[in-house]
Amino acid sequence: MPIDVVVAWVNGEDPAHREKMRPYLFDTPKLSEAAKHPTRFNSVGEINYCIRSVFTFAPFVRNIFIVTDNQIPDIEDDIKKYFPERWQDIRIIDHRTIFEGYEQFLPTFNSISIASMLWRIPGLAEQFVYFNDDVILIRPVKPQDWFIQGNPVLRGQWAMSPRLRKAWDALRTFYHRKMLSDIRYQPGPSFQIYQWQSARMLGFRNRYFRHGHTPIPFNVEKIRAFFQSYPDKLEKNIACRFREKEQFTMGSLANHLEIKAGNKNFKPLNTIYFQPFNRKDGYLNRKIRECDDPSVQWICVQSLDRCPSQVQQELFDWLESLMIPK
Repeated sequence: MPIDVVVAWVNGEDPAHREKMRPYLFDTPKLSEAAKHPTRFNSVGEINYCIRSVFTFAPFVRNIFIVTDNQIPDIEDDIKKYFPERWQDIRIIDHRTIFEGYEQFLPTFNSISIASMLWRIPGLAEQFVYFNDDVILIRPVKPQDWFIQGNPVLRGQWAMSPRLRKAWDALRTFYHRKMLSDIRYQPGPSFQIYQWQSARMLGFRNRYFRHGHTPIPFNVEKIRAFFQSYPDKLEKNIACRFREKEQFTMGSLANHLEIKAGNKNFKPLNTIYFQPFNRKDGYLNRKIRECDDPSVQWICVQSLDRCPSQVQQELFDWLESLMIPK
């Protein structure tokens, strides 16, 4: 079966995008500071390396769908230079396409809401792999790294439910709203709680399968069947224009649907996280050396937009050295 890749991307520095967002920043009562931080929307060219890494290390991928909000990433020159024959395999998909029939929830600035609708991309393969634009392959990948006999590979580990984190968030909220009179205070989004809420929705009570920022394989049939049975859950999840603490993530939902169906394709994360913002000298070189481990297949580079241009260039130079056609 064919395998497609889907990449969610936004250029937060686009004046039109900023203007579109502006009215909602003050009209959303549950908006936390973290949910609207510019680093969630800014881009410094990571998507170029994300796309090139797929063509370099996963050439079996059929199409790459880039999901955007009336924007087009500046990737054409690079792709036509290194992979001219693959340019026709890139598709730009607008939010209006995947939100057809749900236009009342647009515009949205929430990657969780957007990810909830990716399975509705026209022409998408029944097997697809979801990338954030800051996830980059650094070694060859085989189809079996993502799907085994048509079933997604599940990467992560079991974790206990984050009840203590939820209790702490509730305590902080009470303190800010009652003691400091900050009635708009919201605790920051929690990647773990979002995943836990996906698991709990499917009947997992005391633990959940926690994944990381990696390429996440999806089976469209299972996602479609779930939302056909529970359309209210889909509508509630996509109604949030910014991240809200009540949401669930699609990666976790897909994983737990697979586990309930008997999928036992468990594998380690095989990823290295790069968080170079506000780090001491030598951090980037140390993380690059960690990638010498042959088991590491991909990396996730977070908040690169907040780093000095020198750090950005050092990272890009290293990625260039990996992707030079042999």
